[in-house]
Amino acid sequence: NYLTDYENGRETAQATFMVAKTLQVQSRLPEAMAFFKKALLAGDPVWSREASNSALEVCKTYYNAKKYEEALTALGDMRASKFDESAMAEAAYLEGSCNRELSLLAPNSGEATKYQQKAVDVFTHLVERYPESGQSALANVSLNEIRSGRINDSLMISRISNAILAFFFTGFFVLLGVSYMRQTEPIFYFIFVLQASLLSLIVFLMMTFKFFGKLWEAIFG
Repeated sequence: NYLTDYENGRETAQATFMVAKTLQVQSRLPEAMAFFKKALLAGDPVWSREASNSALEVCKTYYNAKKYEEALTALGDMRASKFDESAMAEAAYLEGSCNRELSLLAPNSGEATKYQQKAVDVFTHLVERYPESGQSALANVSLNEIRSGRINDSLMISRISNAILAFFFTGFFVLLGVSYMRQTEPIFYFIFVLQASLLSLIVFLMMTFKFFGKLWEAIFG
């Protein structure tokens, strides 16, 4: 093991980075982040940049999996450890986006407002600190959405959509139980058709939620 035998060797930064990438591929993300930070501390500018970009990939993995709290923890580690500046604009945008998504998932308006304010603070910092970055333009779009109140429309649509889906799911399983109990009766075929219709409606609503959200924004935004 190079890191064991040559703790202060010339290739320590590269070796540390490779260990981190291996852990990342194995989905051992917290351990990977720890080694990316070690690679950063080695002080090699090339591997510091690589470690920063890869740490950002870890945060994106959490975000894409909708693990927003874990993503925020990893992004906080990046900020505290002073990862390479080239990755920090995108990291800031991702942090703001995590808070935006958490506001939509919040159980009450108080929690939603708290996350929205955090998102505003992060997006504002991004726009001021990295005005020329591509993420700055995206941050401005999100800021306008929050400040105009359109995000609350998205929240309302999300809750209505979830309620409708819950209703149809409940209906589907109720019919499933009835059809199981009455397999020998003529009504079974009618119930089967209703089940298929409900399942089609559920899939349709899940696939078109974003479309209806965009339509609402176009009409009322």
